[in-house]
Amino acid sequence: MITIFEYIDYRQYLCDLFEEKKQRNSSFSHRVLAQKLGLSTSNYVMLIMQGKRNLNADLRFKMSEVFKHNQKEAEYFEEMVNFAHAKTDAEKNFHFTRMISMRKFLKMTVLDDSQYEYLSTWYNPVIRELVTQPEWNGDFDVLAKAVRPPITAAQAKRSVKLLIGCGLITLNNGRYIQTSPVVTFKKSMVSVAVTNFHREMCKRAIEALDSNDRENRNMTGCTLHVTRKTFDLMKEELTQCRSRLLAMAEADTEADGVYHINLHLFPVSCPMKKGKKTVDAEKRSKENTDAERLSGEP
Repeated sequence: MITIFEYIDYRQYLCDLFEEKKQRNSSFSHRVLAQKLGLSTSNYVMLIMQGKRNLNADLRFKMSEVFKHNQKEAEYFEEMVNFAHAKTDAEKNFHFTRMISMRKFLKMTVLDDSQYEYLSTWYNPVIRELVTQPEWNGDFDVLAKAVRPPITAAQAKRSVKLLIGCGLITLNNGRYIQTSPVVTFKKSMVSVAVTNFHREMCKRAIEALDSNDRENRNMTGCTLHVTRKTFDLMKEELTQCRSRLLAMAEADTEADGVYHINLHLFPVSCPMKKGKKTVDAEKRSKENTDAERLSGEP
């Protein structure tokens, strides 16, 4: 049976719910659903599922009635819709956080929640690396001060608890070890949590730029004028570079420090529109060329 609280994408939820109802009742169709919702277009809900139409507030309310959502389900459905339609990262964060709090209230264990929390706090990946160092003796105050900039012992302890809960570290003979050298997450997390993580790490990069510790940083950049094809090749090159760096780190058996690398490639211009003067100049140039051809001049 479909459980709404297992979903983040309301469109996918509607697709799966529709299929479930059709399996239970072969006469159930998009036309039948449209009639129940008071819609004149039989395929309108299908267009919503496909992302070609958005779900407005009035129709969302009617859907909750048709699908017999209880109060909590209706509220969660509303947050899913608001999350999908949010225009800014701040709005997405707001609605996603509310979705998480509702699932915690219902005591549901969903991996996405811990993933979101892991990426939403910048120092969690740092703690994941530090706890495996043989120098750490379990003192959370020492662990907290090893983070740069320092955090509190309470934050360090909470981070370790989260990492264990996520299954990213485990105890082995009294020492913490990573369950996998590389952390990957569901695509559903990309739009919110990963954006938060990159934003926080960009802030750390600015702090590093403002520090006097030049020997422990490398900041470089260049501005390039290229085609879209070359841009795509550059994106692939950065992806390959990241893979090579991960391989180098995995092969380093004597690591004694934690570093973060930001790889940025983004546009700093938009397509330039021709101004009136440019258009007039091109027109005059064409007229002069046509005149030269008619007169036989080279």
